Amino acid sequence: SLPTLHPCISLSIHANLKCTSHTYGILDNLQSELQETEAMSFVHNALRAYRDKYIVTGSARPLIQVMSYVGFGMFFVECVSHQMHTRAAKEHVKTLEGRVEEAKGELQAHLARIQDQQTSIQVAASKLANMEALTPTFVSRVDDAQSKLDEHVKSLEHH
Repeated sequence: SLPTLHPCISLSIHANLKCTSHTYGILDNLQSELQETEAMSFVHNALRAYRDKYIVTGSARPLIQVMSYVGFGMFFVECVSHQMHTRAAKEHVKTLEGRVEEAKGELQAHLARIQDQQTSIQVAASKLANMEALTPTFVSRVDDAQSKLDEHVKSLEHH
């Protein structure tokens, strides 16, 4: 890794370099590498300090912190998941409510057809009852007509 340079040294290097595009490219690379090195050394130092303070001493704090972070993370994931499932369930309920309304409409149409058929059956039954009521009258008329026909046939046979 590259050594960390003091900001004054870095400015001095910048002032002494020629102002060509090639020189700026080298300078940009050097500065970005120095910044990455500074960031990495900061993280490395922070991790080393954490290790010395908690890990080496056998403290339970790292375990508690990890469990807390994982717990809070899982709680967040569960909340988001619960919210997504609730939203999907509400949409499904709306879909089912729409289907129920369609089914109610179809049921009403079937009930109306059944009512119409029942009315037709009642009219036909009434007509049939009237015909049955008139049947003895028609039978007697037919009998009268048959007897008149028989008489007429006999009268023709004698002539």
